[in-house]
Amino acid sequence: TQRYSILKWQFLKILRKNLEKASFEKKAERGLYLGILEDYDVQWDLEKAARDAWQNFFDANDQTLDGIKSNFETNEENAKATLWGPKDYDWRELVHIGATTKKDSPTSAGGFGEGAKILALVLLRDFGAKEVKFSSADWEVNYYLDKVPEETYNKEVRGLFLKKEKREPEKGSSLEIAFE
Repeated sequence: TQRYSILKWQFLKILRKNLEKASFEKKAERGLYLGILEDYDVQWDLEKAARDAWQNFFDANDQTLDGIKSNFETNEENAKATLWGPKDYDWRELVHIGATTKKDSPTSAGGFGEGAKILALVLLRDFGAKEVKFSSADWEVNYYLDKVPEETYNKEVRGLFLKKEKREPEKGSSLEIAFE
């Protein structure tokens, strides 16, 4: 029976490890390809990108900018823009096209669940952002461009990826955009 207990414990340990590797969150922590190619033909100027970022915080804050904070820091080498709002949300809203907190809102702009993903794509691709990071509660999500996995597309191109990381819990949500 002792041997049986040891084998059972080892089996459960291996099973738990395999389940953790396969979980969606663990995959996101290693980096997820979002299925959006770098050459996706969407064009936003910088004004549209800024307006979309502000609109998301406005909509999440019950159509008001009261309590929304912004900051812009610059030095000789870098610039960083930050928006902060008091509401938390689920990181998975930033993964899937169609995932949105605005779907049933008659007063929110958009509601199609692609804005944050396209915002990240155009900032990284067209405006040289080196970091596009969303955060809320105990997580942060970093978007980046990288070569798409060979099995997903028959050409050598880059696409939009996301990497989730855990952080110390904080109230509210933020968007940080860093430029060189």
